[in-house]
Amino acid sequence: QLYLAARIGCAREVYEETTIDLRDQLVSLLPLVLYSPAEQSKNHLINEYKQRLFFCCEVSDKDFPASSPRGSVRYATLPQNHSCNLMLQLSVEHSGFRFEQSASKIVEELQYHSGGKVSQAVDMAFRVAASSSSS
Repeated sequence: QLYLAARIGCAREVYEETTIDLRDQLVSLLPLVLYSPAEQSKNHLINEYKQRLFFCCEVSDKDFPASSPRGSVRYATLPQNHSCNLMLQLSVEHSGFRFEQSASKIVEELQYHSGGKVSQAVDMAFRVAASSSSS
């Protein structure tokens, strides 16, 4: 029940902030692994950090809006080489969003969002992924 409620909230938030609609694809929202098996504790879920649950999902071109459903539209900054033409429609509070490839740059850019909790969780996920890929 907790994961269902969290996925519903996550999908709603993604839709409100970006117009990417995952509300009928809740199973695509996967727990973001923040702890290695050695670090995993019975005191928290694998995707829980500071009483927040973090999810990830894979999106493709078809998940991005094809037309403008809103009157006021803000678009994300495209990569410098203009390698994509996605209509990611952002809410005003996320108007500074940029696509980034560098894990360290993503963590750095998120450090002021939500008191640094999001930045820390993303850094944890990158570290777990890096350690599991090197094993």
